[in-house]
Amino acid sequence: MNPSPGLKEALIDVRKAYRLLSLYQRRVLDLVKETGSMFDLDFYGWSPVHFGRIGKLGTDPTGKWAWDLIPLYCASFLYVQPSYNRRHRRQGEWMLEIGVNSDDGFDPSSKKNLEPNVSDFRPAEECKSWFGLYCWFSTTTVKESDWLQLWDFNSDIEPPGDGKINVDTKRQLKITGKEYDLHTLRDKESLIQVVSDFKEHIKNAFNIDS
Repeated sequence: MNPSPGLKEALIDVRKAYRLLSLYQRRVLDLVKETGSMFDLDFYGWSPVHFGRIGKLGTDPTGKWAWDLIPLYCASFLYVQPSYNRRHRRQGEWMLEIGVNSDDGFDPSSKKNLEPNVSDFRPAEECKSWFGLYCWFSTTTVKESDWLQLWDFNSDIEPPGDGKINVDTKRQLKITGKEYDLHTLRDKESLIQVVSDFKEHIKNAFNIDS
């Protein structure tokens, strides 16, 4: 069987892309871990955003979207206070969400329930990759209210990335956040500056000493 020259070259690009993706995802994981260590919080959970989770050993991946298999394309990592009791959320408690969006060219509001097609994305050169820090703050004590479930099953709650405060009276919480261009996080010093900026922001917003 004679291989297609075009396919052969394309597969070379695929191999290069996977190797580059591996290096990028290692950088993202290290960035999240280092950021989490700058807060007095414990890791609580993580999930891809917009797409499904990969699944367990017995999950057949052939029926899933291809995007489900690259979960760090857009993902969030959650951290809670060491004293947190998941049976009830106490007034004044807060949760940190670290978000990474590798490509904002995808519009999650378009063609819902259809697998995204890259041809519908904006050109990569016109898009951004960003790193977000968000604070979920409980305004009262609520029994049987777990941060993880609250985050996971209420997709209508949209954390702001511009420093504004969203108030959710139904769920008795406030959310604020700031987003930063990923390319500005060149080294540890730049990350420290970003985290310091966010800490000052939540101190002013909710009087949180983190």
